[in-house]
Amino acid sequence: MLARRAYSAMLTWKNGPGKKKALLVTGARQVGKTALIRAFGRGHYASFWDIDFVARPEAALVFRKARDAENIFQGLEVLTGVAPVFGKTLLFLDEIQECPEARSAVRTIVNDGRVDCILSGSLLGLRTQLPPGLTPCSEQTLHLHPLDIAEFLLANGIGADVLAHVRRAFLAEKPVRPEIHEALSRFFRRYLVLGGMPGVVAASLTTNDMGEVVAMQRGILALLRLEAGRYAKDGGELARALFDDVPCLPGEAAPLSDGQRRAFVSLADAGIILPCRAVDAPQSPLRLREKRDAIRPYLCDTGLLYALCRENMQAEVLSGSIGGMRRLLENAVAQNLSAAGFPLWRLSAHGSRADFLIRMDGGIIPIRLPPGENGTERISPLAGATATADARRGEKTYELGDGNLHRDGTTVHLPWYMAALFTPDAVRPMPGAAILAFS
Repeated sequence: MLARRAYSAMLTWKNGPGKKKALLVTGARQVGKTALIRAFGRGHYASFWDIDFVARPEAALVFRKARDAENIFQGLEVLTGVAPVFGKTLLFLDEIQECPEARSAVRTIVNDGRVDCILSGSLLGLRTQLPPGLTPCSEQTLHLHPLDIAEFLLANGIGADVLAHVRRAFLAEKPVRPEIHEALSRFFRRYLVLGGMPGVVAASLTTNDMGEVVAMQRGILALLRLEAGRYAKDGGELARALFDDVPCLPGEAAPLSDGQRRAFVSLADAGIILPCRAVDAPQSPLRLREKRDAIRPYLCDTGLLYALCRENMQAEVLSGSIGGMRRLLENAVAQNLSAAGFPLWRLSAHGSRADFLIRMDGGIIPIRLPPGENGTERISPLAGATATADARRGEKTYELGDGNLHRDGTTVHLPWYMAALFTPDAVRPMPGAAILAFS
């Protein structure tokens, strides 16, 4: 049983008023886009056209020869053997980057209005192969991430009532019940090893063989590495080299060459890495305080980062030894902040540090992690002149760690699993109202 926040967003898109745009579902390879869309189409439409341009390249002829929406619908009916029920039909165009004519035809389908349309494919391919005739008014985007911690907990049988208790504790700044805290802390350690790729999570629920799970993770890594260089003009050598080096890249990088910068952008565009940019002060707009080239890359999935390190320490982590895993912990927090919709920022200034900065509750709030094994001095993240009005409005700092929730002055100490609870908007419910089950 996998719960995805995106499923609720898709229902909102379907049931919205007036003529809807096509929904472009983006995300890195293997995050579950195709499975999610197919389950949605079969569960909410009377008729479902499922077109995969890699599996069925002949489908491109329907769009190359069509003159109008009626021609497209007739061609799809002949191709699939499925008759449309106008007003209750979903057209799913998968691997859409393989057929620019189909993406150009989306505007025609949207303007006709009788069939809903969802697109998906390689994010990097979609951005590098924009077809003629495509307009912003034809599409809206939904980005799909690997499972966040809350979705992972639901997949592992933690009930929505338990997650509701955790959210209430977070909002009230009260401790979580001890037995719940201990259980969720164990699951968080499991999350560090497994990550949130749906196939990996599903496999972990049916087997106790960590070797099988790690083999699946490394297969996904090989696919992402191939994707990293697929559309690069230099053949992808720089992008693949950067991908391989993600676990050991320093936080304060040396200035990037033009080729390295393009490789970095390619990996971010493909959804493979999550770039975290540094600012010299927590002041709005953060973009104007950015320190150029001081980019810290995180991998899209913390379980894949663990597998990329190729160190078989799963048993150690699962038993509770995560104190020396700071980069892995940072990655897990970055992954969950990104999934919530936060752009990734951190504070890097003389005498002041914050691992992440988020805009929430009307201000900029720092998030910090415990120091690493080297015993780095814990410096107040908003010390001295950098404590701007934007930062002071938040009146708090969050610090994530092993312990239960408690407040110490202006610092709110949170357990690791609460990294899934930050939100840039009004408080959103934990997933559970719309749960998607995979067989």
